[in-house]
Amino acid sequence: MSFLRVQSPIPAARALEAQIADLRDQVFALADTARCIVPHDYTALHVSLQTASNELGQAERVLLEAQRDPALV
Repeated sequence: MSFLRVQSPIPAARALEAQIADLRDQVFALADTARCIVPHDYTALHVSLQTASNELGQAERVLLEAQRDPALV
């Protein structure tokens, strides 16, 4: 039964997951733009964008873990 719960997470969590994925895609696009127009000497910018992407990835993983929690289903 819990396997079925993981397959059909609560709709709000799915919407949040989609928003996080969209934000992460936007950060990737920003990082690509920064690589093209900002000198590599400005590593703080590049590192900040990479950190933001990593944090959003972590948020996605935490959300997926939360969706497996039977208390949320």
